[in-house]
Amino acid sequence: MTENPDTAGETSGGGQRRELTARLVVPEMDCPSCAQKVDKSLQRVDGITDATLQPTTGTANVTYDP
Repeated sequence: MTENPDTAGETSGGGQRRELTARLVVPEMDCPSCAQKVDKSLQRVDGITDATLQPTTGTANVTYDP
């Protein structure tokens, strides 16, 4: 996987969460079944708040709290 971080969901301030968005390239994810496996794996990672998978392009947009 390759990561390209963005700061699209950044929040700052006292005690507020700071979220970042990264576009991950997952070359082997090319069908809905593969995407489902990747999605389940991402759900187990602490800090990930959202993931949008696109198996046709082999990418995943992941929002996380670093």
